[in-house]
Amino acid sequence: LDFLVVGLGLYALADASFQNPSYMRMLRLAKIGRLAGALANSPAAQSLQMLLKCIGNCVNTLSWSVSVLMVIQSIMGLTISSLVQNILDDPDALYPDDIRQTLFYYYGTFSKTIFTMFEILFANWIPCARILIDNVSEYFSLFFIFYRCLVGFAVMSVISAVFVWMSLHALA
Repeated sequence: LDFLVVGLGLYALADASFQNPSYMRMLRLAKIGRLAGALANSPAAQSLQMLLKCIGNCVNTLSWSVSVLMVIQSIMGLTISSLVQNILDDPDALYPDDIRQTLFYYYGTFSKTIFTMFEILFANWIPCARILIDNVSEYFSLFFIFYRCLVGFAVMSVISAVFVWMSLHALA
């Protein structure tokens, strides 16, 4: 295989009409495949094999987990969005335009609200919550505490436990 790659490379240098030598690079992938075959039987790659087996067995769990999270995020997001929509639609609202623009930035459309709900769950939830708590109503703090405790702690702990169980089941 090495001889073939070198020979084609010399031919590409000698012949000016040889336009596209990129398929020669594809031959190098065969060398990588040969290396992967040698590593497959190696004891050093046993942990990699176990890791890939666990990941492969957890694909169904991942898809169901994402589906459950999307349903929960959609319900909670639609709840907040419907409460905020009254403020955004009212032209005589008591809220300044900069507050309304920030509310629209976080909760103005369904896609923005879903993204904000994922941000609240997995990232920095304080700015998303503060805009509602400080400017709309302090009762939103109860909603966010309930949401973070229920989804952020309980649901995510159950999902993590299922992933651990599936990984252990795959290795058994």
